[in-house]
Amino acid sequence: MWRNLGRKPVRIATSALLLAISQALYAQNAATTEPPAQSLGAYDFDLPAQPLVTMLREVGQRTGTNILFQSGIVKDRHSPALRGRLTVDQAVRQLLDGTSLRAQRTSATTIVVRAVGPDPTEPREGRGSNDTGAAPASSTTPGNEARQREGGDAPTEDRRQAGTSSAATSEGVVELEKMVVTGTHIRGSAPIGAPLQLYDRETIERSGYGNTEDFMRSLPANLGSVGASTSFVPEAIDAANTGFGSAVNLRGLGSDATLVLMDGTRIAPGGFKGAIVDISFIPLSLIERIEVLGDGASAIYGSDAVAGVVNYVLREDFHGAETSARLAAATQGGYEQASLSQAYGKQWYSGGLVLAYSYAGNSNLPGDKRDFSQAVGDNDLIPEVAAHNAFVNITQRLSDTVDISGRAIYSERDVDRYSISPLTPAMSTDAHTKQFVTGLSANIALANDWQGRATGSHSWNRTKLENVFGIQDGESSSSTLGFKTDGPLASLAGGMLQAAFGAEYRREDFARFATEQFVYLPVDRGRNIKSAYAELNVPLVGDANARPGLQRLAFSVAARYEDYSDFGDTLNPKLGVEWSPLSGLTLRGTAGTSFKAPLLADLYSGGSVILVNVPDPESLTGTSTALLANGSNADLDSESSRAWTAGFDWRPTGVPGLRFGLTYFDISYEDRIEQPLRANPFGFISRPDLYGPFILRDPSMQTIDEFLVDRTFGDTTVLPGFGPPRTLADVTVIGDMRLANLAATDVRGVDFDLGYALSKGVYDWTFNLAGTYLFEKQTLLVDGLPPVIELDTLFNPVDLRVVTSANVRRDKVSANLALNYIDAYRNILDSPPQAIDSWLTVDLQFRYDYRSGHVSLGINNLLDEAPPFVRNNGQPGSAGQQYGYDPANASPLGRFVSLQLTHRW
Repeated sequence: MWRNLGRKPVRIATSALLLAISQALYAQNAATTEPPAQSLGAYDFDLPAQPLVTMLREVGQRTGTNILFQSGIVKDRHSPALRGRLTVDQAVRQLLDGTSLRAQRTSATTIVVRAVGPDPTEPREGRGSNDTGAAPASSTTPGNEARQREGGDAPTEDRRQAGTSSAATSEGVVELEKMVVTGTHIRGSAPIGAPLQLYDRETIERSGYGNTEDFMRSLPANLGSVGASTSFVPEAIDAANTGFGSAVNLRGLGSDATLVLMDGTRIAPGGFKGAIVDISFIPLSLIERIEVLGDGASAIYGSDAVAGVVNYVLREDFHGAETSARLAAATQGGYEQASLSQAYGKQWYSGGLVLAYSYAGNSNLPGDKRDFSQAVGDNDLIPEVAAHNAFVNITQRLSDTVDISGRAIYSERDVDRYSISPLTPAMSTDAHTKQFVTGLSANIALANDWQGRATGSHSWNRTKLENVFGIQDGESSSSTLGFKTDGPLASLAGGMLQAAFGAEYRREDFARFATEQFVYLPVDRGRNIKSAYAELNVPLVGDANARPGLQRLAFSVAARYEDYSDFGDTLNPKLGVEWSPLSGLTLRGTAGTSFKAPLLADLYSGGSVILVNVPDPESLTGTSTALLANGSNADLDSESSRAWTAGFDWRPTGVPGLRFGLTYFDISYEDRIEQPLRANPFGFISRPDLYGPFILRDPSMQTIDEFLVDRTFGDTTVLPGFGPPRTLADVTVIGDMRLANLAATDVRGVDFDLGYALSKGVYDWTFNLAGTYLFEKQTLLVDGLPPVIELDTLFNPVDLRVVTSANVRRDKVSANLALNYIDAYRNILDSPPQAIDSWLTVDLQFRYDYRSGHVSLGINNLLDEAPPFVRNNGQPGSAGQQYGYDPANASPLGRFVSLQLTHRW
């Protein structure tokens, strides 16, 4: 731990970084005699000969085109120089001339590169096409945001290795597996009508952030309400974030309303309630790209996909060794970060292996190191963290029609947080989290271009927190078996009718272990989930039957049925539509339903009861003895939502490199699980018009005993002036405060994205602007009460968040300037309500690429802007601690400088 070890981790990381830099400089000097063909220099349509993968990415970035390809089929290929005034189609065709690769434009914005025949020049060493992911050739937001929108008539080919094997026949080499992107089960197609955003590795590195949590917090659609620095934020308290994990919260609908996947695999939730999926265990160094679907998707994935889906795609097509070291520190002092990762990859003709290890740690940030903080003493604004991760991925072709892959990631994280307040003693809270995720898959080439895919996965989380009050210890796991098949059904005038069918079986378990000090009942419960789904992509109009005003028209229909062994079953459909009235313009929309299953902790973890004398207008004495019962409720049902989106993507053909996209979204999230009477726990009897369903008068002893099951008995509570304590025999009313399906939340807004790429002389420029504007976010807790306006209030989403950037590159040197804006809002928890200022920060990143890697220098919050001051924001759950800022919407770091070296051996 940093606090105990002093600066030792910094010295170790510094030594590693200096060693790596010296090796890199040596490698760079040794490479000066390399022929120009090996250079990574790039000029728009004046590009020297270089690796084909680099060339395709350069062309894609500079023309604003999504060029998609299986990275294996271009591996170890080199392209000739590209010079002249060419369209993007001409440029790509010229790059592929003389190879077994061909390009096909599947939409106004997308070109797919695929293998169509044997290539005698392709080396035997390497994976060939034996890759399960596709590499986009253009960058994405915030920077370059690429909306991967292939048409419904995109080619769907089985995957076999290219090269001189027996699989290469005169009829051509076929691919066994095309890329499947988030939001669909159909290969070679993006989700029709849905807003899908992709953040590739270059975009992530250019951001300057050192961990997954910080990068995700920068996305305008995400609210950073659950993280290592948000322990007193109400949502983090409700989620029992005992491991100080970090979660995604799209649209501010709650971290449990966003489905988080790793390579399409569910991740077991963590914390004392098993309520949040912790993304901090996924190192940035392992991520190949992040796919964000800003739309409900229970018709595809089942539970939790209410606000959207985030899928972290990890690196798998890697050959050689790569070392990455990063040091970072706040210029105001008090906080440092260090990370070190090592990856090794070996690719052979029929498969490949990737091994990786990473360490990431940061010191604590005491409150007395920041002027704006009102924390008592040196209460930690950010806790001390040390995390270790190990990763393995292996792929292997078993035959011409079958290949398998497997992967596993294991993480351990230790968190140490110091706190003190007027209500609690000085104490150190230690949290230890273990996370394990593994998955196996087999792809089987079937007849008529169909493919079967069998999958199995297991994920496990154990979180243990310890302080002077005792120990909180919880465990969650999720295991899934599934089979899917997809392929073409028929040829229509507009393209190929495609379908996917599948079924899954999932087991979820949750355990809470008994402790000595904390009064919690032990829990060990689980459930089984059976599901079946179907999806259909229907291209009505395509290249073959296009006409003026109707260049393309396609729609998709999907549905998923799930049967839970505890609360019941649910069926969720979804419809997507895309229409291109003219070249470069696509209008799109979706409509569907989603759901979130109740947490196992909400169903079975028990709770507590207390006796309290409360005012009662119907009592002759003016008071009654009430039994208040809170906690879990085995009769809970699922939460449900209805959502629709409408938007467009425009890439004007007359202005190459320009793109503009906009998506309107409307989500009605109903039957949300909340605690009744929370707003009025002692005055509820006086409002039977509001709380009638939760008031039981004159209960029998049998009814009282039923409320005592699985609940601890708290101390008798007496409100001032309402008489002496009573016993169970005195109870005349029960206040049912157990969790119930009663709240409803509405959120409406727009996501927007504007980008422009051009070349001027030897400089390549890219400009981007992306943001989210919310019109409404409000929650109705109980019918009859006015809704709670959450938009533009403390710890909740603000109406406007914008990220804009400008990137310039010349040869091996690039610079990126980004502006991050958060609009003004209010602190209604203070009296009178306080106006919280808007916040604008500037990030600057420099990068130098050399033959075997790159060096980058980043400065986040260049102007050292303090977060907007928040007055008296202590919450009951935080024991009165006051920090002076809103951690859900701002950072306490100030100017933050990082230096990173990545070197390939």
